[in-house]
Amino acid sequence: MEVSNTITDKDIIVVFDFDGTLSPFNTFSKFFNRFLLKRPLRLVILIILLPVMLPFLFIKATTEFTINVLLWCCTFGITLELWKEEMDLFSSSFRRNNNNNIFFKESIQQLKLHQQKGHRIFIISGSSEYLIQAICRDAHIYGIDIIGSSMNKYYNGIITGKRCLGIEKVRALKNRFNISSWNYAYTDSLTDLPLLKEATHKIIINAKDSDLKKLNKQFGNQIKQYTWT
Repeated sequence: MEVSNTITDKDIIVVFDFDGTLSPFNTFSKFFNRFLLKRPLRLVILIILLPVMLPFLFIKATTEFTINVLLWCCTFGITLELWKEEMDLFSSSFRRNNNNNIFFKESIQQLKLHQQKGHRIFIISGSSEYLIQAICRDAHIYGIDIIGSSMNKYYNGIITGKRCLGIEKVRALKNRFNISSWNYAYTDSLTDLPLLKEATHKIIINAKDSDLKKLNKQFGNQIKQYTWT
């Protein structure tokens, strides 16, 4: 859902995280839970594997590999086309099951305010890029660029590419759009410190007191705190 790769010096650039910032949900977890519940045998496989693999999820050097092992085992035999179809189906049911309340109401107001001002808007997420695109299409959110983690076919299963987290968000914006700083950054997470660092206006959403102290220590009065419901 890219608008244009051309960025000019006159563009006001606005960057939103997705999970926890625009939406209160962990969207990929919601999708994956639905995917497994429709396929009980794959859920059983995950339950069997988790006790063995769980410790490796908490070791930084093995986290990504472990996630991909679990994902591959649960998607063996699933085509990438079917995977995307499942995401499309999920996006509409996700909205219906939550009475259309899949976004913080203030987040959509803020996003639309930036659109009305003609700002260039990016949503950048650690979740699946296709999944975020599907959710935004279903919610009729257009005219924005979406960047997320890729999903790739691998030996008859599915794995993630490089996950779009932390410094990878900054690299993705640089590599795909040749921008290395932005006017506004909205996030709920300390993992997005690299994203906040390059923003003129640094906005934290629904921050915990401990996180806010760390942010104020690093950025001082540059941090703005918003509470969204």
